[in-house]
Amino acid sequence: AAIYRDLGIKDRTACIMAGRIRRRILDPCNYTLLPHALEVLHACRIRGYANWLLSNHMPELREILMALGLAPLLDGVLLSAEIGYEKPHPAVFDTALEQTGHPDICYMIGDNPIADIAGAKQAGIPAILIETATGHPWKPGPVPPDFTCSRLADILDFIP
Repeated sequence: AAIYRDLGIKDRTACIMAGRIRRRILDPCNYTLLPHALEVLHACRIRGYANWLLSNHMPELREILMALGLAPLLDGVLLSAEIGYEKPHPAVFDTALEQTGHPDICYMIGDNPIADIAGAKQAGIPAILIETATGHPWKPGPVPPDFTCSRLADILDFIP
């Protein structure tokens, strides 16, 4: 509601609008998978990888993942709401490495140059940026990704 008020929306309307957001965020119909997401997760499994999701989302994300058909292809889900910090905070990546057993081979694949890429790189995790998820090319910054892909399926060209 405070954000709506900051945008100049009257208090009563701001409260009504804020009350509708959570329902929309939790509705699986408001989410779409990147093309080939299920195939990529399956291919990673075949290559011997464990698939973990690390997200700055609410605990209810697990139900959304189930509705989208992703849950059976995930070995674990780590959520900032449960960890107590959001990406790119180092504690999030430390927790992820600990929960996954400090694998010898590990990649962070994400669409956010700061939260996903910079956070992972600062934790010593190789990072792959998926540009199509953001809708625009990644611009060079202080922490470049190890690889940049225009499509999620392209990551299979970079990981062994």
